[in-house]
Amino acid sequence: MTFESRYGRLDRLLHDLAFHGIVAQKALAEIEDRLYARRIAEIDAARPVFVTALPRAGTTLLLEVLGTQRDFAAHSYRQMPFLLCPLLWDRLSRGFRRTAELRERAHGDGLQVGYDSLEAFEEVLWRGVYSVHFADSVRWGVAWPTLWFALWHFAPGWVALGSRAWVLVAGAAVFGLTMSWVAYKTRSIRWTIASHFLAGVVQA
Repeated sequence: MTFESRYGRLDRLLHDLAFHGIVAQKALAEIEDRLYARRIAEIDAARPVFVTALPRAGTTLLLEVLGTQRDFAAHSYRQMPFLLCPLLWDRLSRGFRRTAELRERAHGDGLQVGYDSLEAFEEVLWRGVYSVHFADSVRWGVAWPTLWFALWHFAPGWVALGSRAWVLVAGAAVFGLTMSWVAYKTRSIRWTIASHFLAGVVQA
């Protein structure tokens, strides 16, 4: 079965509506909070674990291993595209749920994934929670994102530039500070996502 047959027009339309309608997803999330208030209250997520690294460094494998432990939980492909209301989507989608057959992912690296495989969908989550939790804080909405965005570029900078890696780090800091300030002033990360994408295209 080809990718096109598995990801048909109806799937694409649903994903487009969900990803372009973050406001609608947030409204559904509020409904979910009320419907599943007791269940959500029993979940203690006081100590989240962030898995991050360079591309092809094994983060997906690590995430899969953590997912086998009962103390950890994360989004799976089955909760796409309504990531902000996974409990509600799980209930509504049961009638047309597909079986979780494992296939090699598009990267061609031999790693088998299926609908129940865990994955990070941080961009959608950031679009949903940024304006609520960080938009009024210069410290958490501007300073910290800029710092870590800049430091993340040290490793690829060292590989590409050696001892002059600071050039890439400095450039990332300026770019990160600018985009963080734009997000802070506009209360949206839409323009930062678009700018980061364009910057990647230009560098490629």
